[in-house]
Amino acid sequence: MFFLCPRKNRVKRLLLLGSCFLLLCLPIIGFPPVVMSETLSLDDSQVITYADYLYKRGEYYRAISEYKRLLYFFPKSSFTPRAKLQIGRSYMAGGELKEAIDYWEKQLQEKQNQSEYFTVKTLLGLSWLDQDSVKVFRLRKQNLQKARLQFSEIEVKSKQDQYILDFMDDWDDLSQPEYKSPWIAGSLSTLIPGAGSFYTERYVEGTYAFLITSLFYLATRDALAQDQKELGYLFGFFTVAFYGGNIYTAVNGAHKLNDQMDSDQLLQLRKKHGVWFIPETNRGPGRF
Repeated sequence: MFFLCPRKNRVKRLLLLGSCFLLLCLPIIGFPPVVMSETLSLDDSQVITYADYLYKRGEYYRAISEYKRLLYFFPKSSFTPRAKLQIGRSYMAGGELKEAIDYWEKQLQEKQNQSEYFTVKTLLGLSWLDQDSVKVFRLRKQNLQKARLQFSEIEVKSKQDQYILDFMDDWDDLSQPEYKSPWIAGSLSTLIPGAGSFYTERYVEGTYAFLITSLFYLATRDALAQDQKELGYLFGFFTVAFYGGNIYTAVNGAHKLNDQMDSDQLLQLRKKHGVWFIPETNRGPGRF
C-alpha cells in the first residue's frame, strides 16, 4: 500500500519513518556524557570567615546575611555566640541604631552565659548613647538615661568593661555647667535690644539686633516727626517685629548655649574614656 500512495505522500512518509528511526537509534548510539558540577559544600568556619571578611570591608548588610546563614544552617556551631554579637555590631556599624537596639533587647531575653550577657549590655548602652545624636541634648536625655541603666549593670570582666565603669563614675561626678538664664537673657533684650544675645555670648547676633532695631526706631520717629504717617507706620511695624524677634532670639540663644554645654561636657567625657563603638576593619581592631 505504501507504493500505491501518491508520490508526495510517499516522500512525506519516508521522511516520517526516517525521523522515527533516528529517534529510536539515538539511545543506542548514546549522547556525550554530561559533566555534573560539583556540589558546593561549606562548613561553619568558612561561613564565619566570609562573614567576617565582609564586616571588615564595611559591607555590613551583606555580613548580617552571612551571620544569619550560619545561625540557620549551623545553630549548634561553636561560632554561634560570636555570630549573634556580630549581627548587632553590624547594625551599629551601619548606623541602624534603632534596629541594633531592638536586636540587643531581644538578645537579652535569650539565655546567655555571663560574659555574653555583659557584652550585650555594653553594646545596648552604646547604642542608646548614640541614638538620635544629632538632636539637641535635652531631647536625648531619655536615651542617655537608658544608656546609664545598661552600663550600671555591667561587671568588670574585661579592660573595656573598666572603661565603661570609669566613664560612669566620672559621669556621676560631673558638676553642672554654668547655665545662662533664659529669663535674664530675655529681660536684658527687653531693656536694650541685643543685650540678651551678648549675655549668651552671641555677639554678632546681638550687634545686628541692636543696630537694626535702633535704625528702624529712628526711621519711625523721623517719619512721624515729618508727618509721614504711612511711612512711619511701616517703619514702626518693622521696629516692633525686630524688637520682639531680638527678645525671642536671646531666650532661644540661652537654651541653645545651655544645651551645647551639656553636649560638650558629655562629649569630652566620652573622649577621655574612649567610650565609642568602633567597628573592626582590615586596617585595625575595633572597640567594643
